[in-house]
Amino acid sequence: TPGESKAYLVMYDGTNIQLDKTTDSSNLIVGSTKIRNNKGTVTFIDNDKLSQQMEYNTLVIPRNGEYHIVLNDGTEVWLNAESKLKFPTDFKGDERRVFLSGEAYFKVSYDNSHPFIVETDLGNIKVYGTEFNVRRYTDEQTVRTTLVNGSVGFQSKESVTENYVKIEPGYQISYERGEDVVVKKVKVANEIAWHKQLFCFERCTLEEIMKDVARWYDVTVFFQDESLKDLRFDCNMRRYADIRDLFFFLEKTSNARFALNGRTVVISKK
Repeated sequence: TPGESKAYLVMYDGTNIQLDKTTDSSNLIVGSTKIRNNKGTVTFIDNDKLSQQMEYNTLVIPRNGEYHIVLNDGTEVWLNAESKLKFPTDFKGDERRVFLSGEAYFKVSYDNSHPFIVETDLGNIKVYGTEFNVRRYTDEQTVRTTLVNGSVGFQSKESVTENYVKIEPGYQISYERGEDVVVKKVKVANEIAWHKQLFCFERCTLEEIMKDVARWYDVTVFFQDESLKDLRFDCNMRRYADIRDLFFFLEKTSNARFALNGRTVVISKK
């Protein structure tokens, strides 16, 4: 079955809260943090008793899951399957910094005097108030930032001085360790399709497609023939469709055959 709204919230004090649509929507207070969980969204609320220390929570999205979070400053973040966001209970100082592994769509609350920074292991994305998508899965070589509106800049971890490469809406920054930063125009709708509850693949290899499928449907993929990984497809379908619908389409347009055994997908030649 496709994924659903679910996550684990690891509070700064070690408290672990399971979040899904069935979780009690009443207010929760953990230490200095007040949160409200309601129908797949967790909201962090201003608390008069906030600690003076910088305390971090971590939202963990498992395979087969997704979640929407509203940070203390009003910034909204949608997290894709198998992602992790580390963020402070309350932003302090001259910047608003969060740490991301996986994929997330950000709608940042505007604050010109406190830039918002998304930190990944390959580099940082700096914004003031805008909408953009960041993809950085550790089993992929690159970090990709796609701008929907506003303005963002990217700086690699290897840069010794502050030198942010900026882009305009409709463009994407990608970076691989040891390589140059690449800026290119992209079809934004394809890059943020997951946020719109869609799968949109254009000239993507079957190996790339199955990585997203594995995360969303929580399956293990096995290729009996390595050459099948390089097959390319164009595909546009609902993200909440049955996995067999996708396999039906892929089989009809290629020489690949898909067999589903429990949570294992075996791909072979016809």
